[in-house]
Amino acid sequence: MNLNLTTYIRELLSKHDCVILPGFGGLITHYKEADIDHVQGYIFPPSKEISFNQELKLNDGLLINYVARKAHISYAEAKNEIENLVKGFNEQLANKEILALPEIGKLYFDVENKLQFIPEDTNLLRNSFGLPQVQFYPILRAETVQEKSAIIEAAKIEEPIKKLVPKKQNKGASAGLIAASLIFLVALSLVIYNIFGINQANQLAKVEDDKRFDEPTVIDEPSYVQEENAGFHFFLDSNKENVSTPTIEEKIEEPKKEEIKEIAVEEEIKKEKEEEKVVEESPKKATTKATLIIIGHFGKKDNATRLKSKIEKDGYEVVLGRKGSLHRVSIRVEDTNKVKQTLQKAKAKYSKSAWVLK
Repeated sequence: MNLNLTTYIRELLSKHDCVILPGFGGLITHYKEADIDHVQGYIFPPSKEISFNQELKLNDGLLINYVARKAHISYAEAKNEIENLVKGFNEQLANKEILALPEIGKLYFDVENKLQFIPEDTNLLRNSFGLPQVQFYPILRAETVQEKSAIIEAAKIEEPIKKLVPKKQNKGASAGLIAASLIFLVALSLVIYNIFGINQANQLAKVEDDKRFDEPTVIDEPSYVQEENAGFHFFLDSNKENVSTPTIEEKIEEPKKEEIKEIAVEEEIKKEKEEEKVVEESPKKATTKATLIIIGHFGKKDNATRLKSKIEKDGYEVVLGRKGSLHRVSIRVEDTNKVKQTLQKAKAKYSKSAWVLK
């Protein structure tokens, strides 16, 4: 009679916790919870884990009765078939061969002549029978990637520190390390603050220089030149109480270094004045009483051009000029009565630091 007894054993293992092969040993099942392998990325369903106990050889009648009922044979015939099966198992193991029980496991003797059992991955738990293992892929969000990068960078920085600092530290050493860290952070903050403060002071000084030397458009040409000259005389000779423009005779009689510097400054102002006239307004409008409202100065011409287009859309006449290396954007107002109103609108809409060139 040819019976597939391993099939009957497997069916009993799915229903019971222990199946004994009389004269050979017992197969025992243990409940195994669902598991997650984060390294390989797999989720395993609940299952029954099989082990083998060589000491369980006493016949409990479970296997023989089940085989007799399933194969429709008598109890004695079923017992005889199982005894023959066990005899073949023992002979195979005695010959140092591996005994394979399909979908159950493998038995063999190791180098120390101890019986070893390797279970198969078959899931014999009826509640989760047929459920496969599922592979998953972690969702990497932007914040998670940034946090991991920050953790990795922090670990790289802390690793050399851990090697240098002894494992056992007293409280005094820890307090000293914390104090040193705080002092370093405070010093770093002061350096950053000073850098930003210096940059801001330079920018404000640059704007003040632009305001000081911008071309006035409200007054006439001669008075502007005279006023500018007087201003430069005062700058060059601040210790003198009464300052006057040097005459031709004085220049000839006393060719001092200060007078030569004043003449050079006057020439530079006139030259700069002529360049601004060419860029900002036509010669015909040089003597008009139009007022310029300075909106801002830009290092890049593209920024100045974009602001000019934005202001022109609102109906204003915009003048795009140059002051040294900066591009100046200003609104031209013909009616002096509308200067104050236009200035308020410009501050509210374009720049809070808008001002009137006088």
